[in-house]
Amino acid sequence: MGVLEDNLRLGLEAVKYAKQQVRRSANQTYIKYGASFSNQKLNEWLLKATRGGEYSMEFKKTGENEEGEDIGRWEWTKDVLMCERRQEVENILLSSDADGVKEEKLIRKMNSWGKNCFVQWGKFEAPDGDDSRWDSFSLDEKNRKMTKRLGKSKQEVELNHDAMVDQYITQFTADDAKKFGTGNCDEKAHVAATYILNRTPGGKRLTIYQLDPKHKGVTGFLQGKDGGGDHVFAVYGHDNVTTNIGSLGASAIIVDGWMNDAYPAQHYLALKHGLNYDNARINIKQHTTRSMVCCSYRSHVKVYRDYGTPAAGPASLPQSMITRRNF
Repeated sequence: MGVLEDNLRLGLEAVKYAKQQVRRSANQTYIKYGASFSNQKLNEWLLKATRGGEYSMEFKKTGENEEGEDIGRWEWTKDVLMCERRQEVENILLSSDADGVKEEKLIRKMNSWGKNCFVQWGKFEAPDGDDSRWDSFSLDEKNRKMTKRLGKSKQEVELNHDAMVDQYITQFTADDAKKFGTGNCDEKAHVAATYILNRTPGGKRLTIYQLDPKHKGVTGFLQGKDGGGDHVFAVYGHDNVTTNIGSLGASAIIVDGWMNDAYPAQHYLALKHGLNYDNARINIKQHTTRSMVCCSYRSHVKVYRDYGTPAAGPASLPQSMITRRNF
């Protein structure tokens, strides 16, 4: 096989792995409540109630420092109260009451519990759950943590410090996403990236990209917002890091864990439909997302995590069952 085919094979394995490990997207609803209510603030509150996870961050105290300040760590724990409140909301929404009565009851709950009582899907990109804590570590402490979690040598971590930080954060994010089995494009991109990092033959670039949030593009148009792109995906086997999909190179593969889709970037710089890796016509969501990434935001992507050209992963490349070249 050629370089492009090898890259595609690993990208396809990575998105399949991400789907197996993170089966549920965080924007799937727990409760389907039908038509929206007239109160927009209530609808936004209900969105939080019907989406997200069942966990919240809780500080576990382990002691005190010399200044008498609490020390410990933040942990994700099952939020029983939030689950009970979500059940109350569901009971109201599924009741036989008229819509006006439901709306009145829900507004009372919203005002009583507060607008932020339901946790949206958390971001696990901060090591140990707290950016400020990570920033407070000394360089030696950071290197020790990265050496332990990544299984790298001290010398390797010190020589590639910036790339190792991105790998560390990615591993932390992926571990939590797999633990809870839930994540959106951000989390699934990190899970797919860990698979590639573990199995790359080495010498090939790996980067996580995001759509430029300042460029409205198709995302802003469809959502009717001034804001721009809101999607995260990995790129593997590209020539360089760039802000333009067209400059990634002939062997670059878009690895989209959220869409369970991987494809050669250069093949989708113009609108087209095509086949997926199962030799079936890609679905409308995959088609829309490919067109969004490669056409609408073609010149408006930003580097999110850059791993450079990592060394060969510790796991040998598995024999793939994918043999067709379905671009």
